[in-house]
Amino acid sequence: MFPIPVLTGIGHSTNETVTEMVAFRNAITPTELADFLVQQYHNFAVPVQKAQESIMVKCSGMIRDEKLKMGNSVRFFKSVTISRLIKGKNEIQNKVKSLFVQSNYFIQRIRERHVNQNILLLEQMSRQLFLSNRQRLEFVKTGFFSKAALFLNSEKKVIENIEKNVDLMNPVKVLKRGYSITHADNKVLKTVDQVAEGTILKTILYDGSIMSATISKTKSDQ
Repeated sequence: MFPIPVLTGIGHSTNETVTEMVAFRNAITPTELADFLVQQYHNFAVPVQKAQESIMVKCSGMIRDEKLKMGNSVRFFKSVTISRLIKGKNEIQNKVKSLFVQSNYFIQRIRERHVNQNILLLEQMSRQLFLSNRQRLEFVKTGFFSKAALFLNSEKKVIENIEKNVDLMNPVKVLKRGYSITHADNKVLKTVDQVAEGTILKTILYDGSIMSATISKTKSDQ
């Protein structure tokens, strides 16, 4: 009933001692008591070792899955970025073409209107009309360039954000965070079935590569 276990190993005793009577565990010799302690340690160490191996296997699987997800994300962001850039370029080209067409049409209309007017009236009103149209064109020009600048700045920020996201997904930066890529026979290693004992492996890190040979392999249960 003592809260701290009392262990005894009194050897070669013909009589039962009081210590043995109150002990949590008593052995006939110190050697037998030592065997008991070793066995208890072994019974505790084996589950811990198995748990460690299970954690390592699960971590390897999680890292492999995350690596695949990372690759898919990189390809997706690259595709979206290219599509967005092409779309933005086409929109700008269409707006420029539309501006030229509208400008030519506007100028043509003004020209036809003034050609049909009386020459005398044209001489009298030419200066005033010229100043008026010039101010109008300057106003339209100022408004256009202002809106165009705002639009281009907005699209530029969108493109810069996309470039930052793509840069964050750069494989080199992914490798710098502790990941690596292993090749076997010039192919990316995805499963242990691709290698056998003695297979030469090439592990790529962000600052170089490591060549190694396979000593053994263990396949985890899926």
